[in-house]
Amino acid sequence: MESELIDLEKKFQHHYSLVRKHSHYLWDFYFGNNGLDNETIDVTSFWVREDLEKMYRIACVYMETLGLNEFLKEFKTKYSEIVLNISEATKIECYPLYDGDTEEEMYLIHEWQNFLSPFKLFKIDKKEDELIKLHQILENTNEILKITNTVVKNEHSINKTIRNFLDLYYGNVVQYSESLFRHKFKSYQPDVILSDEGISIEYKLIRTEKDIGIKLDELLIDANRYVGNHRNKSCIAVFCLSKKITTTKKQIKEDWRKMMFPKSWSFIVISDVEINC
Repeated sequence: MESELIDLEKKFQHHYSLVRKHSHYLWDFYFGNNGLDNETIDVTSFWVREDLEKMYRIACVYMETLGLNEFLKEFKTKYSEIVLNISEATKIECYPLYDGDTEEEMYLIHEWQNFLSPFKLFKIDKKEDELIKLHQILENTNEILKITNTVVKNEHSINKTIRNFLDLYYGNVVQYSESLFRHKFKSYQPDVILSDEGISIEYKLIRTEKDIGIKLDELLIDANRYVGNHRNKSCIAVFCLSKKITTTKKQIKEDWRKMMFPKSWSFIVISDVEINC
């Protein structure tokens, strides 16, 4: 039973990390960033609720495995309907702190952290926490480009700005070098590499609808042929969509999922990027 519980804990923590990774848009929406587009909020709310439901179901199985029937019954009574309601599930509220200040937290996360406090479900390691922070930075690419007055002409324009920006935080950002990889890629040349963390980042500028499928196909070929040094453990692909793109981020992410990229790869989509050529 112990191994089963550990497996459930890992699955719960995985979906919790996804909620943390993607829900920052909801914080921006609730607390004053009026520049967010409706699609971003809708897509974020959809996937955050999906992961919250998975957390809920895993927690139910966890308590059932432990034989805590009354505990499980109370949990279901309190949260079974809320987790299915997208507006209720993704609601954010302010909570008082001991020093008289307040902090904002997603209602369900706050509730579950209290309800499930006897268990190890909410434990998250430092590396995972840093990866979440990195994703949050990359998801704000458009804002970074704007505040740095970056003129976007090609992928190099974006890579250079993001590389310099991340270097301020990590201090170990390097450019792509063929010596880092034993395989020569067709199109994947990550120009942002966090050497100590073992993470490479590749930006793709999507100018037209046709580019979406082409870039996804190219990345999948390279992902399946990927051979790097042992330190490069994960890759992040970031699609920057021009203002001409009408395909939704939700649809692009669904296409990505259907293509079954390796688990070491993750995907971020940024919309409404101003391209100057």
